[in-house]
Amino acid sequence: MVNETTGWGVGESEDHEDLMGVTHEQSILHTTDGGNHWKVVKTGDFSLDTILFFLSEHTAWIAINHHFIHTSNAGILWEEVALPLAAGESAQIPHLTFLDARSGWLIAQIYHSSAPSKSEPLTVLYHTNDGGTSWHQLLRISEQSWNNRWGKKITFLTATTGWMASGSLLFTTRDGGYTWQPQTLPLPAGVASFSGLRFETPRFFSAQDGIISACRNDHHNDIPNGFVVFVTHDGGQNWESQPFILKDYNQVHAKRYQMPFEKK
Repeated sequence: MVNETTGWGVGESEDHEDLMGVTHEQSILHTTDGGNHWKVVKTGDFSLDTILFFLSEHTAWIAINHHFIHTSNAGILWEEVALPLAAGESAQIPHLTFLDARSGWLIAQIYHSSAPSKSEPLTVLYHTNDGGTSWHQLLRISEQSWNNRWGKKITFLTATTGWMASGSLLFTTRDGGYTWQPQTLPLPAGVASFSGLRFETPRFFSAQDGIISACRNDHHNDIPNGFVVFVTHDGGQNWESQPFILKDYNQVHAKRYQMPFEKK
């Protein structure tokens, strides 16, 4: 929800009994009454690789492979925008974000038809300052520079300050995405290193106050699983670590899937 009454959603409309414009395809949904009723505003083949970004009550982006569809009137009309690629190139977009209606960034994994079949894609960071009508490259990164197990995410607090996360790696930029440096964070008490942590990009609740969450869920070693939160009150200039909370997610998931089959 973007406010108390208006929000977006995605799912199969057959799961809902009160939809206006019912269809059995995957659907983008929109509500203006706090979720009591949902209207189908777009249908299509929205797979797990589809990236959704809802900027406001009227504006939304959907990234499918190397192109986008975009609405600025709550889904009444959708415009298609293609990512500029060279001949022989294809792309997948693991994440995109917009600061406002005009300024946005996206991460694309670029594949070339002439590359060996098992070669790693090139990661490219794009930026737009015209609402997505045109995109230009800011940065090109080889996959060897990344921990690609968990994919990549990006967020911006201002036009110049942003963060990019990929597994146990977290970077920050102060020049709009042209250059990046590792984000310095204090080790929480009882944690020997950040190895194995999976970082999320920061979430800000105001221009000054935000959090970074990270978790470890690896049953292949003896390092305890759990999660930790880092807090800032100065716009990301400095971060304080909160206590590491031990939690074995594998036991939680196992219990969840056992419950329907347990005998009473």
